[in-house]
Amino acid sequence: MRRMDIEITPEAQAGFDELPTRMQDRVDNLIGRLEQWPRVSGVKPLQHNWKGHYRLRTGKYRVVFHLEGDAIVIDRIDDRKDVY
Repeated sequence: MRRMDIEITPEAQAGFDELPTRMQDRVDNLIGRLEQWPRVSGVKPLQHNWKGHYRLRTGKYRVVFHLEGDAIVIDRIDDRKDVY
């Protein structure tokens, strides 16, 4: 099975950069797991305005992404109260 390419939008990178260092390590681990798509546990498809997107969570933070061809594009990395 081919590994997926991971792309991070500037908005998601800015959200990642604002995270506490410990949480950056946890989110980095989640992003690494996405390379194994679709065999990634804990992924939830989103609805309504975010239809076509998915999320992974760690603690109170969310990684929101969508598929684009052979790539996973990470759109947001933020606190759950601000991400949606």
